[in-house]
Amino acid sequence: MSFRIFKFIWFSITLIILTFLYFYIGRLPSVQNQPPWIMFAFEKDIPFVPASVWYYLLGMYAPFVFVVEMMRTKKSFFVAMLGTYLSAFICFAFFIFFPMSYPRPPLEFAHAGMLSSPIWHIPGDLFSLKGMEFIYQMDSSSNTFPSLHIVYSMIFALALREEYPKYSTVFYLNAFIVFLTTLTTKQHFVMDGITGAGVAMLCMWVGGKIYKKFMSA
Repeated sequence: MSFRIFKFIWFSITLIILTFLYFYIGRLPSVQNQPPWIMFAFEKDIPFVPASVWYYLLGMYAPFVFVVEMMRTKKSFFVAMLGTYLSAFICFAFFIFFPMSYPRPPLEFAHAGMLSSPIWHIPGDLFSLKGMEFIYQMDSSSNTFPSLHIVYSMIFALALREEYPKYSTVFYLNAFIVFLTTLTTKQHFVMDGITGAGVAMLCMWVGGKIYKKFMSA
């Protein structure tokens, strides 16, 4: 089996397992409607920007296949997989034992421009509001802290920076824009993203140590 095929099989298995666990945890009765315990006062003034939903979705999910394809060495791939599993299970533990829910703005109020927080909405852009409705239907308002959106986006950047150092700014910029869209889509708090970045860096470092000690021979 070629390394390329092996990468995509392992990645597909990982994606199925972690996606199942994410949605299962998000629907546990014990994590529903939990008050936020780490929110800054200024976050209420961050505008709701429905059009940013497309980067929120594509900025994390679209690079999956690209990142796996671009990894040329076993080290970069296995460290990324180790970092992904470690960070995901850390986040899952927080989701279960320290749950909090984001107070999502009612989309019917967004239609009418009646939200308490500012709204930057393109007149007539029902397509973006439909995108937000899709998020509301598919994803629980819990599973916020730490942000897996930021965890995975940072892992992409960290996994590729050694092999493609001249593009590292692009990878980190993507992660930063994803962070902004987690705020403007009203899906995450500021500390969700900051903590998510920290979890990703820690787990990639640990993954590198595990690879060096047990898998590099």
